[in-house]
Amino acid sequence: MNITIKNCNSIDSADISIEQGKLNVRYGVNGTGKSTIAKCLTLAARSEDIGVLCPFKHKASTEAATKPFIQGAESFSSVLVFNEDYVRQFVFQADEVIANSFNIFVRTPEYEAHLATIETHIKGIKDSFKDSADLNKLITDLQTLSGAFGKSKDGWAASGAWARGPGMGNRVVHIPEGLEDYKLFIQADDNVKWLKWQMEGTTYSSKSDNCPFCTSSIESKKATIQKVRENYDAKAVEHINNVSHVVGELGTYFTEDTRQNISTLTKSAGQISPEEKAYLVDLRRQIDLLLEKCQKLRFLSFSSLKDAGKLSTLLEDLRIKLEFFPSLNSDSARAVIDPINAKIDEVLTDIGSLQGEVGKQKSAIAKSIRNNKVH
Repeated sequence: MNITIKNCNSIDSADISIEQGKLNVRYGVNGTGKSTIAKCLTLAARSEDIGVLCPFKHKASTEAATKPFIQGAESFSSVLVFNEDYVRQFVFQADEVIANSFNIFVRTPEYEAHLATIETHIKGIKDSFKDSADLNKLITDLQTLSGAFGKSKDGWAASGAWARGPGMGNRVVHIPEGLEDYKLFIQADDNVKWLKWQMEGTTYSSKSDNCPFCTSSIESKKATIQKVRENYDAKAVEHINNVSHVVGELGTYFTEDTRQNISTLTKSAGQISPEEKAYLVDLRRQIDLLLEKCQKLRFLSFSSLKDAGKLSTLLEDLRIKLEFFPSLNSDSARAVIDPINAKIDEVLTDIGSLQGEVGKQKSAIAKSIRNNKVH
């Protein structure tokens, strides 16, 4: 079966062959897209939006040709990914059954019945994500904004899009003196393309005193033309565009004060200060915590419940308390988050039944292992 994948994380375009019902192995150095292929196939099999895999460079684009795309996986209903997380499930633990042992031993009708009952209990929580386009877009935009900070232990990477874009000063908004005549080009939607074109064109200025485009004299303007090259970097402008776009998309999901502060920081003329960076790092911390909770709720299952002890405590901990997210505690955010918390409350009203089903399932697994134990 041939699969085509485009515009997913590090993959611009890929054509791969997959054999159903078999282990398909992909070799490659880190960063070539092995995990992305697995994620793309998994999302497609679940009929979930692959938009979460959109490369950062295309986040601000509205062109259909830049959107994540997969073709050929329409017949997939499930995908198992053989990665480190999968292997970790099958490590023996002292005096304990094998984690996720149902993936090794025969799935009995008893097991399937308990699993179906457990899924019925938590279906409302998981459906909150499937049924809300606004919630899914919020998650995608928050992931994009978090990614703009780059990968770093302290939450701020010098190589990140924010640091290399708005963090160096927004010269799309604040055009340097002497370059005002270029304003329409610098502030156009396709300013990155124009900058690349302009900078490539300056290489011809040493060949003649005439414009390489219209052949009119540019002798008196060469210094100004060179000044564009000295003050602008196409990649930095691309980062400014992308960060500004996603901040605009999130809009009212931020509180009013946060929205004003973020807008100011994306449009600042100068380099970011230590206190401004600390403010943004704290914002990222809130975003990442919210995303972590959403991820756990979205993929809630027996596997995440079986080792929890008291399920009521687990679910209470997963409740999204926006009052402790000072930058995101807005009416718009509550409109999409409150329904999730309401579904958690519904499960908590009958938590005893869910706790019992999880216990029965664990007992059934232990029984299956005992019956298949090798002495």
